[in-house]
Formats: sequence, C-alpha cells, structure tokens
Amino acid sequence: MLALCLGILCLAAPSRASTVWLYGGTNNASVYGVTADTALSIGWKDTQLTQAQPSVIWGTNATLQANLNNAAGFTRSAILFGFDGTGIPSTATILSATLFLTVNNFAGSVDTWQIRGVAAADAGWMEGEASFDKPFLSAASWSGGGVFDSSLGTVFGSFIESNPASGSLFSLDVTSALQAIVNGTSAGLALLNYSNVSAGPGSAQRISFHSDESATPAYRPGLLVEFTTTAVPEPSRMLLFLGAAFMSALRRRRGTPH
Repeated sequence: MLALCLGILCLAAPSRASTVWLYGGTNNASVYGVTADTALSIGWKDTQLTQAQPSVIWGTNATLQANLNNAAGFTRSAILFGFDGTGIPSTATILSATLFLTVNNFAGSVDTWQIRGVAAADAGWMEGEASFDKPFLSAASWSGGGVFDSSLGTVFGSFIESNPASGSLFSLDVTSALQAIVNGTSAGLALLNYSNVSAGPGSAQRISFHSDESATPAYRPGLLVEFTTTAVPEPSRMLLFLGAAFMSALRRRRGTPH
C-alpha cells in the first residue's frame, strides 16, 4: 500500500511550464519581439561547414550560409548550431522551441532546406575548430567515420523560402530538434539543402544568416524555449500521502487474524 501511495504521489505531481530566452553574445529578445520568464546567456555555438573547403573553420564568421551544389560552381554548405549550458533538464518536455535569426541575403529560386540532427557522439564539436572534415582539431573525422555528412541524423523538419529580404527577421520551429539535444540523442542542429534541383548558371541556391559573431549586435540570433518539468511535491502533500499509507497499513494489520 505504501508503494502504491508513493506511486500515486509521483504520478500526481504537477508539471510546471517555463519559458526561457537563450542567447550568446547579445540579448536580442526585444529585437525579435519575444518575452520569457527568464533570459540566459549560454554557450552558443554556430558555424558553417563547406564541402569545397573541408578544412576551413568558419566559427568566427559574421555571417553563415547554407547552399546547394549547382551549375555555377557553388558547393554545398551547412550551418551548424549548438547550445551548451541551457540549464534545461534532460527529462524536460519541450513544448516549443523557436530559433530566431536575421537574414543576411538570399539567392536563387524557391527551394527547401532541411533541419537535421547531428550524431550524439559529436557532442564535443567546437565552434572554433569544427570544419567539414572534423568536429575539432584533434579528431580524425566526424563520428560516422567520415566528413560532416557521416554525422547527420534525423530530419526534424524543413522550411521553404523564396526571397527573404536582407535584414528581415526569420524564425524556425526547432522543437523536435531541441528535444533531441536536451535528451542527449543529438549534438546540434544543422540547416542544409539536399535538393537535387540545381540553380541555373551564374546563380546560387543560397540562404545566409547573421551569426552570433555579427558585427551588428542587433542581428545576432536567439532561441525561445517553452518546456515542462515534473515538479517536486510539497512536503505537506507528501506527508498527507504517507499518513494515509500508514493508517491503511495499520488497519490492515489490525484486521489480520492471529
């Protein structure tokens, strides 16, 4: 009976919803028009990984781009994000997560970009060391045994763009991707284009955003998260359940024939 009451107690514990605004170098909540219970500066990581320049490290670039192989000679690039020190428990349920970015430029026609997960084994990737070849300088390769492609995992979503204006605000639903990161089953989220459609000669299929290193602080990104955690029961509530369990056990003992 005691075990049953404790089980009921745990199941009855309410969930508490919280919203947190996560950012790196600049708190731009007001720029993106968001509000949250708390705002927290974290270990924000963002970089670009480019197939044609596999050993180049782009972590300090002010802008980052995702683009597609095409007839003009542009080679595919991906934008990689990571969020260290969020304080969100691994057992939390992510109700919503929105990545806010500022567009640098766009070129090409309407196309679809994917939101992909990254292998959990690459959780140690470093903004200042990651390249298309490896997650950090001392690594031989990404965890899949090859270049960045070998680390790509679940497709968590996609977005279609035609021609967003330079300087416009941009938001992406990354709820599923962040849930995987919080749970420890993904090491980050990547934006990339895996379409088989090529832009015509002289054009690029490209979308570019300002990074956390942007020279204009107001252009730097942020992440708005709403999540729930199971609350710890109040002591008075716990005592009530324990008391009920004790009295039930006592009655059962008294009613047992000797």
